[in-house]
Amino acid sequence: MGDMTISVDDSTLLAAMRSLGPRAESFTKSAANVTADHIVDEARRRAARATGETASGIVAQESRDGTGYVVLSNNERMPNLPLWIEYGTKQGKAGSHASPARPYFFASAQIEQGAHESRMREAIQDAIDAEGLGE
Repeated sequence: MGDMTISVDDSTLLAAMRSLGPRAESFTKSAANVTADHIVDEARRRAARATGETASGIVAQESRDGTGYVVLSNNERMPNLPLWIEYGTKQGKAGSHASPARPYFFASAQIEQGAHESRMREAIQDAIDAEGLGE
């Protein structure tokens, strides 16, 4: 049997694959925004309320590199209060008190994990399809 050689021009395929990363980012960033908003909503519902400052300090904002979103829990009056609520406190000096943990932040993120993974898979598939690399 003789040798056979096949030549294929793969330049279009390789160019599409190279542009997939930047193209996918617009799809995944949108999906990350949905996730961040869901985490904010859930965390606000779960946050312990005395003044409402902790709940109102739970916000989503664009990440510094612009590729996604982060969810933050801030309290301007008492910056450590979100940590104290999330993890609880131990009695220290005389006059201080102990409070049990009342998780609201990480529990909210954990609840959203499965839906986030599904959204990301769908976003990446949408990017693949938009590049013409899908089925």
